[in-house]
Amino acid sequence: MLEKSQRIEMEITDVAFGGKGVGRHEDRVVFVPFVDTGERVLAEITHIKKNFAEARLLEILKPSARRADPRCKYFRACAGCQYQHLDYPRQLEIKAKQLKDTLRRIGGLDIEVEPVTPSPLPYAYRNKLSITWISGRLGLFAEDNCTLVGVEQCEIAQPEVNRKLAELRKRKITPPRSGKNRQSFIIRTEELEKQLPPHAFAQVNDSMSPIMRQTVMDLLKPADVLIDAYCGAGFFALELAGKVKKVIGIEVHRESIDRGRKEAEKRALGNVEWIAGTVEEVLARTPVPPRCTLLLDPPREGCLPPVIDWILKHRPGQVIYVSCNPSTLARDLKMLSTAFQVERVVPLDMFPQTKHLEVVCSLIMKNR
Repeated sequence: MLEKSQRIEMEITDVAFGGKGVGRHEDRVVFVPFVDTGERVLAEITHIKKNFAEARLLEILKPSARRADPRCKYFRACAGCQYQHLDYPRQLEIKAKQLKDTLRRIGGLDIEVEPVTPSPLPYAYRNKLSITWISGRLGLFAEDNCTLVGVEQCEIAQPEVNRKLAELRKRKITPPRSGKNRQSFIIRTEELEKQLPPHAFAQVNDSMSPIMRQTVMDLLKPADVLIDAYCGAGFFALELAGKVKKVIGIEVHRESIDRGRKEAEKRALGNVEWIAGTVEEVLARTPVPPRCTLLLDPPREGCLPPVIDWILKHRPGQVIYVSCNPSTLARDLKMLSTAFQVERVVPLDMFPQTKHLEVVCSLIMKNR
């Protein structure tokens, strides 16, 4: 029987969604990070659960040929990256398999997944960082979300973001008036500052943004109306307005709506209607126009049940679903697959070196 702090040797048979390797010891599944399939490792048990155990990596006894030298000196301490120990093509292979496995396991969908579109910049791509100050230390959190790792530079952040981080580190930070000995800072590029209000959602990888927009544009079928749910400040709506007669953008964040409206006016786009409100509330009072496509780009939690119910009831001609969470994507696709056929699944690596993956899916009605 496994015990905490016990050292074990095992072979890694897979890399699970989230980035941890999967092995077995005495018929119990053991998860260990920073490994690759086929490696033999020495690990130390850290947690024992009912059906599995977790371990920390001590030594690679039989290394993978796909190993790479991590660029970041904080790798394995900071929780921001999970895959710097592997070459970039291997990271893409792992993510494609994880996506396919997740769609099958959660969604019951055995469908083709296209190769992951790589990021032009595997490093130095992030246009923002969330930095935390606690008791005089400034940094990023470890995996336990409690331990703060003091970082001087983030290798996946853009140079401008790192310059701003260096400037922040030189500042004297005093505790807030609330009395809490903790503050959070969002460091963003100047370009992002111009585009969006401070707490609005933004894609973090500028080099992948045009690729993502083009992917959605390529998937978009002829339509008169595009409903852009969770539209933000118009990341998709502004670019796709020329492809349809009308765009309806829905976003709960009113300041983002205002930014989108101003940008549409600047571009002389008169066919975009902006509606501030939750997607479920706005859709409930929105009749489906003929020849309509629904574009979904929800947060990590996926779509709320009323949104799924609306889609199944009104059945727009096409649904394009953009997701940053394969698990909730699989859950929602399972429900939508009763009326829609998943036509294409296009994964995009918006987050190199990390466990995260963006996915764009096209769904069309069955028996059209």
